[in-house]
Amino acid sequence: MDAEFGKWLGTLGVGGAIAGVLAYFYHRLAQGHEKANTDMASRFETLAEDLRLVVRENTVAFTKALEMIGAMQRQIDRWDGLDRRERRVRTPTG
Repeated sequence: MDAEFGKWLGTLGVGGAIAGVLAYFYHRLAQGHEKANTDMASRFETLAEDLRLVVRENTVAFTKALEMIGAMQRQIDRWDGLDRRERRVRTPTG
């Protein structure tokens, strides 16, 4: 608080001085909370961007894994088909 503000509070009487001091500290506290909220919002945005990156990378990896599983399944199906054809050819009745 500066000296001029203190003089002005003196003209308000006891109740006015108490109200002025409360208003002054409330204002300072509110500014501190505003800065803390701004900092928290900034950290939240950073965290959200990090999580988006992780989800993006996991989606790519999951998609590749699904493609690989599909290719392996198709290969297994081809092998099963070859086995069936070989069995048909080897049977004496045809």
